[in-house]
Amino acid sequence: MKNNQSKFKLLQYFSLTSLIAFVLSLILFGKFYRDQSLKHFISLGEETNVALAKSLTNSLWLELSPLLTDTKSLTTAQLQNHPQAVLLDQAIQSHIQGLSVITVKIYDLSGKTVFSTDKSQNRQNKSWGQGFLAAKTGRVLTQLDNQRTSKTIAGNINHRDLLSSYIPIYSQDNPAKIAGVLELYNDVTPLIERRKITQRNIMLGAASILGLLYLALFGIVKRADRIIGIKHRTLKQSKTKYKQQAKLEAIAADQKQTIANITHKIRRSQDIETIFKITTQEIRTTLNSDRVIIYQFNPDWTGQIVAESVSGGWVSLLVEQNRNEVIGNDHLKQDRCLLRDWLQGQKADIAETDSFFQETQGGKYSEGQKFTAVDNIYTQNFDECYLKSLEKYQAQAYLIVPIFLDSKKLWGLLGTYQNDNPRVWQDSEIDLMQKIVNQLAIALQQSEYIDQLKNQTRNLEITVKELTLAQQHLIQQEKLAALGQLIAGVAHEINTPLGAIQASAGNNAKALIEVIAELPQLSKHLSEQEIDIFFQLLDRVIMSKPFFSSSEKRPLKRQILKQLKEQKIDNARNIADLLIDIGIYNKIDFSLPLLKHTQVDWILDLAYNLTRLFVNNQNIINSVEKAAKVVFALKNYAHFDTSGQKKLLNVKDGLETVLEIYHNQLKRNINVLRDYQDIPKIWGYPDELIQVWTNLIHNGIQAMGEQGQLVISTKTENDGVKVIISDSGHGISTEIQNKIFEPFFTTKAIGEGSGLGLSISKNIVDKHQGIIAVESKPGQTIFSIWLPINQDSNKQPTISKQLTQN
Repeated sequence: MKNNQSKFKLLQYFSLTSLIAFVLSLILFGKFYRDQSLKHFISLGEETNVALAKSLTNSLWLELSPLLTDTKSLTTAQLQNHPQAVLLDQAIQSHIQGLSVITVKIYDLSGKTVFSTDKSQNRQNKSWGQGFLAAKTGRVLTQLDNQRTSKTIAGNINHRDLLSSYIPIYSQDNPAKIAGVLELYNDVTPLIERRKITQRNIMLGAASILGLLYLALFGIVKRADRIIGIKHRTLKQSKTKYKQQAKLEAIAADQKQTIANITHKIRRSQDIETIFKITTQEIRTTLNSDRVIIYQFNPDWTGQIVAESVSGGWVSLLVEQNRNEVIGNDHLKQDRCLLRDWLQGQKADIAETDSFFQETQGGKYSEGQKFTAVDNIYTQNFDECYLKSLEKYQAQAYLIVPIFLDSKKLWGLLGTYQNDNPRVWQDSEIDLMQKIVNQLAIALQQSEYIDQLKNQTRNLEITVKELTLAQQHLIQQEKLAALGQLIAGVAHEINTPLGAIQASAGNNAKALIEVIAELPQLSKHLSEQEIDIFFQLLDRVIMSKPFFSSSEKRPLKRQILKQLKEQKIDNARNIADLLIDIGIYNKIDFSLPLLKHTQVDWILDLAYNLTRLFVNNQNIINSVEKAAKVVFALKNYAHFDTSGQKKLLNVKDGLETVLEIYHNQLKRNINVLRDYQDIPKIWGYPDELIQVWTNLIHNGIQAMGEQGQLVISTKTENDGVKVIISDSGHGISTEIQNKIFEPFFTTKAIGEGSGLGLSISKNIVDKHQGIIAVESKPGQTIFSIWLPINQDSNKQPTISKQLTQN
């Protein structure tokens, strides 16, 4: 109650003060109006009486003047019956007829009444009166009086408001001389009444206006009081929030340090089991919980605990899992609801079969749920199955966060448990778990990359061994005759990516040493916002993956240098070099806080080492893919199908296999142009067609020598596929064009060819019921091969005619 009174104190003060002010204002306004209206009324009446007095004196001067000068010796009765008085009375009665004048008096200069419409007042002495004295000196004096009874021309009147004016009478003979005083009495009672009515109406109007103003001000003040109350509460809440914010900032600082410590320890180790062990121990220590586990899903959405940290006195679930006593695979068939509800994050019905994980494929977490926080398992309306499972886990409260790889693949779960009593999980604790999960995801991703690299390297070694054995068995065949000539180039194509892998791995090792040493200093040198900008810079470099030559980088560097100078950044040239080395070529505005930092050189060096890790890793992957591509091409080339059955094949795949085999020869000074149109697959012998493409491309390379242009095109034509291979070599003379498909015919030097290549190629095309033709002139040779889609030979004459045309 006291608080409420205090709350509305301003409103109460205003109500009392404004009410007093309202009444005083109304009284003062009424008095002011009355005074001003009376003043105006008297002034107006005075002007009217002065005008009337002038009119009387001017028109009745002859009757008036004798009374002012010759009546001193007359008695009252004589004065009343004086002929001039009688005439004057009649004239005055005539003048004032219809006017509000009720009494007219005339005084001589001695103050004696020489004429009055009220005969009883003749000879009265007014020499002492203020009005007479004022008029005698030439001034007009008008007064307003209220008299109970007054004698008038018409008789006695009661309770009337009278306006009396004392006016000097000037002599007609000498206008500057005052001859007497004229007093006029006007009955202004009706006018006064009207004035009072008007005043009352005005006062009522003013009272209404002031009342409305009072109500408006009352509303405004009431609102102001409410706003003040809200501001007071807001201020109080702000203080509370400030204290809470300070507390949260302290917690955030501790968590930031914890995350930094965990991140540092994680990145010091490449062993995923060690990383899991460190993570679970650090989380349990930081959150002061009883248990922390990491749970991994299998491809079929079954799973198992892979790491655990548990305080003393509690059962180890990892040990029990290995014993198959609590959550082993056999026991899950009877007790599967525990992990099922982890995935759902809520109550679920008991499944009839043990297929929940496979059916939901990650439950609610796969659908976007970011965490599950349970403060007390006994207040969540969990079913009996779930409660029994949790009791086996000795858990009364838990917090579960999903672990995603590449932000979309659900790898597993990170969970922390409170066993001895319920626990309210704070937002800061949830945020800590989510940030640690992100670090775990990075570590897992890196571990997968390393495993993939090891597997690819192992497979590459096995493939090389297989190719070596295959080469020994096929070297005597025509197909491997060309391969024997290419083996140096193939070795180079494999050794080049292997060398790149070795160099990138060495660079990664060096960069890792420097990064591991410097990364813990990141949180010391940079604020949280600057750290976010730092990782945005890394993401931008990693996602863009641009490649520019040295000549292309120079204008980009000049642009960055210009921007840095516009921002007045010190050591701009050195910073521009570092940005170009890192891979930042434009749009540096977002990174200005880092570029203006006092530790900018250290920051950019660290960024360079981190980006080199990703670049080197990508180089390793690209090199492995390149080597694998060469090996795949070699396997396709060396493969010989002994089944004798046609297969559905894509002609372009065979062409690309041969081009890959000859890549080392082609990449030097021979320009390869591909003009592949969409073509359907055909039925044929893939290995034999590869022999055809090999012979034609190999001949073209030999014909061009060290430089030239090789054009390969494909298109659909007459229910078949047409392949055209053109080279810019020396050409084939017209005389021998008809002999090139004959066995053992060759124009090459001894030892450079057997003369069987084109003959074998024609036989293979004929076997496919296709047609091969040649056109040649100095500087160009074109081989055209048509292969039927459905092995229809009825079109051959027409197609042969077309193939012989240019």
